[in-house]
Amino acid sequence: MIKINKQIKTTNLLIISLFLFLATLYLVTVEQLQFAKVLIFPLFFIVVLFLNMADNYIEKRKFSINHLLWFFTTIPITFSLMYTYSMVNSIEFAATYILIIMIFALLSFREDYYYNFTKLHLIFSCFIVFMTFFSYISFDVFSQIVLPFLTEGAQRQTTYFNQIGLSSGVSGQSGTNAFLISTGLGILMIKRKNLVNWIIILCFIFALMLSGKRIFIIANLASLIIVYWFFYTNHSFLKKTMLSTFFTIMMIILIIIYSEDIINFFELNANNFASGRFELYLYAWELFTQKPFLGWGINSFAELSFDNVFAGRGIDVHNVYLQLLTEMGIFGAFIITFVLISTLIYTIYLNFQNNGNSSEIIEVLQVSTYMQSLFLFYSVTGNPFYNYNFLMIYLMFVAPLYIVQLKLKNKPQNNNFIKDETYD
Repeated sequence: MIKINKQIKTTNLLIISLFLFLATLYLVTVEQLQFAKVLIFPLFFIVVLFLNMADNYIEKRKFSINHLLWFFTTIPITFSLMYTYSMVNSIEFAATYILIIMIFALLSFREDYYYNFTKLHLIFSCFIVFMTFFSYISFDVFSQIVLPFLTEGAQRQTTYFNQIGLSSGVSGQSGTNAFLISTGLGILMIKRKNLVNWIIILCFIFALMLSGKRIFIIANLASLIIVYWFFYTNHSFLKKTMLSTFFTIMMIILIIIYSEDIINFFELNANNFASGRFELYLYAWELFTQKPFLGWGINSFAELSFDNVFAGRGIDVHNVYLQLLTEMGIFGAFIITFVLISTLIYTIYLNFQNNGNSSEIIEVLQVSTYMQSLFLFYSVTGNPFYNYNFLMIYLMFVAPLYIVQLKLKNKPQNNNFIKDETYD
C-alpha cells in the first residue's frame, strides 16, 4: 500500500513537471517565460532524476543498445569543440544536447510517462491550433490581446507572416507552428477514430494549411504512408500498394500545385529569411569540401554564414543532413544520421516482435514511428535537430521504446502499458 501511494505521488509530480516543461517548450516566444529558457532543461533533469531515484529506477533499469547509440552521438559533438569555428555556439549546443540525451534516458525508464506525456502534448498542440485560428480570424483582436505577451522579435515575425497571408499563432515562426501542430496531428491520426476525433483532425489540417508550410503537409502524408505500410500487416500487398500510390500521387499533385512556391523557396531573397535555401546549400557544400572529414564544429554554420550569405545575419542551412556534413564532417554526420535512421528501424522492428499481441504497444509504436518520420522528413528543409525544443519533443516520443522492449521481453501477453511496474 505504501509502495502504491509512493508511486501515485511520484506520478503526480511527474505530470506537474511535464506540464511546466512542455509549457516552456511550446510557448518559447512568451516574454514572461524567457527566463525559463536557460533553467528549464537542467531543472527538469533534476526533477526526473529525483523521481527515478525515489522509484528505484536508477538501480532497476539498465541502458539498452538504443540508449548507448544516443550516448555515442555525444562523442563526435564534444570532440568538435577542439577545433570549432564558433566556440560559444558549439559549447552551448553540446551542453544542451548532452542534457537532452540524459533527460531522454531518464524518461525512458518510467512506465507512467508515455500516456501522461501524450495527453499533455495533445492539449498544448490544441492550444497552438486555437491560437492559429484566432490570429487568422481576427488578427487585430489577436494583436491587442495576445501579441503583447510575446517577445519583440516574435511580434515582428508574427505581424510579418500575417501580412503575407500566413498564420503563426503564438509560435513566432510559421515553421515552428506547423511542427507543433503536426505532432498533435500525428497522435490524433493514430488513435481510434470517432466523429469528434475526425472533426478535430480536420481542424488540425486546416490550421496546418494556414501556417503555409507545404513541406509539413507532404511530411505528414509520407509519415502516414510509413505507419500504414509497416503496421497494417493484415492488409494485402496489393491494397498497401494502391493506397500508398494514392497518397504518393496526392503528394506529387501538391508539389505541382505549389511548384512556384517551391522555386521561390530555393531562390535567395535577402528580404525574406523564410525562403532562399539554394545559396545556403551551395555555401554549406563549399564549406564541406574544405573540411570533409572533421567539419567546422557543431552549430558553427550560423556564424560562418553571418558575412557570406545574408549580410549581417547568421542562419542555419535548413537541411540537417547537409549541415551535419558541414559541421561534423563525414564521420560525425554518418554517426548521427545512422542513429536517427536506426532508431526508426528499431521502432518498426519492435512492432514485428509484438506481432499484434498488444494493441496499446501498437499504438505507442505507431505514434513514435509517425513522429520520427515527421522529424526526418522535416530535416530535409528545416533545422529540427538544431532546435532544442524540436529535438527534445522528438526524443520524448522515442523514449517509450525502452519500456516496450522490456514488455516484449518479459511479458509479451500483457496489454497494460501503465499499471504494471514489475519490469526489472
